Amino acid sequence: MCYLRKGGHAILLLAISFLFLSLWVAAAPKISCPEPVWKFKKTMEGEKVKHSYKIQNKGTDVLQITDVRGSCGCTDVSATSKSVSPGGDTTIDVNFNTLGRYGKQTKYIYVKSNDPTTGVLKLTIIGEVQKKPAPEIALRPYSWNIQSLKVGESRNTTVSIMNIGDQPLEIKSITTSRTSVRAKLLGPTTIAPAGRVNMEIFYTPDMESSIIRDQVNIESNDPKRKVYTFLLFGRINYESSGLTISVIGVQKDGDNSIVDLHFRNNQNYNITVKIPDAKEPNTAVVAGGALRKFSVIVPTRKIMETTPELAKTPELKMPLVMPTPGMGDIGSLKIEFRLPIRPPIKEKPVSAMGVGVTSPNPTSTPVAPTLGAPPRKDVPPAPRPK
Repeated sequence: MCYLRKGGHAILLLAISFLFLSLWVAAAPKISCPEPVWKFKKTMEGEKVKHSYKIQNKGTDVLQITDVRGSCGCTDVSATSKSVSPGGDTTIDVNFNTLGRYGKQTKYIYVKSNDPTTGVLKLTIIGEVQKKPAPEIALRPYSWNIQSLKVGESRNTTVSIMNIGDQPLEIKSITTSRTSVRAKLLGPTTIAPAGRVNMEIFYTPDMESSIIRDQVNIESNDPKRKVYTFLLFGRINYESSGLTISVIGVQKDGDNSIVDLHFRNNQNYNITVKIPDAKEPNTAVVAGGALRKFSVIVPTRKIMETTPELAKTPELKMPLVMPTPGMGDIGSLKIEFRLPIRPPIKEKPVSAMGVGVTSPNPTSTPVAPTLGAPPRKDVPPAPRPK
């Protein structure tokens, strides 16, 4: 009998423990929104649509809103209060900017909280935006792949500037990233809806880099795109000139950098190459048809200088990846060599719009320039490997 009574007390205490445990588990927040989907009336593009969602806490513990975000950058959202007591409520304020967005629109707002069952509550905005009459610029083609360009060669292309909007497009200015790129507008600066005007672009390599990465910037009254950027890309083919230069590696040594270079001479005669910023010896003679490895010691500050300096002889600036933290990732190494390049054509200044006297049409070089004398034709071919 005594054992049973003790067992009875044990059963009673266990039942009370389960009761308190169930009460403790039931104490939790519960997020709720009476109207999670809101449809706005048809509005004009450019107007800002505002709405406030009511968020309720139907649970028995404090609701904590930890994050509120929209599905795109056009929607600004914020919570009036991020802590909601049981039975209380707060609001999520939404500001939808319709600029550049027309037609049927669907946007989402995500509310993250400590609700154990609904961790993220999704709110929805739907409606229709009427397009506002405005000019809209478009280019065909939208970029120019020059591909491979020989040293001393110039090229040009024609681009169409179109107005695909329903208001007149005003071209305010045309600028280029470097003087090696020139642009000329072949028509009026005002383009009617559905109209187009051609623009001619000229490119002449300036020997500052073997990579072509330039741009033409067109400023207009397009409200969505104030400045349209036309890209030019490609490479300068120095190999056709008979000399191939490769940067093998860069090592830091105090205030200096040790640069390892490979020179390959594709001609039959010697070529002399000089690195003017390097400590002596800074000149290498590459025999005809040979590969020459050459290391130079260059002050790191010289490599990291970005201001171009005009050289008395043609020069090439090779891109270098610098291993020193905090000094920037990219530097350049100046390499001088003798190269018979045609002197640049003296032109009259052209305005930013390209209106008035323009430069003559560039002509391509019929024969690729070479370093040194031309190769001999009576040299027998190399024997084929067995």
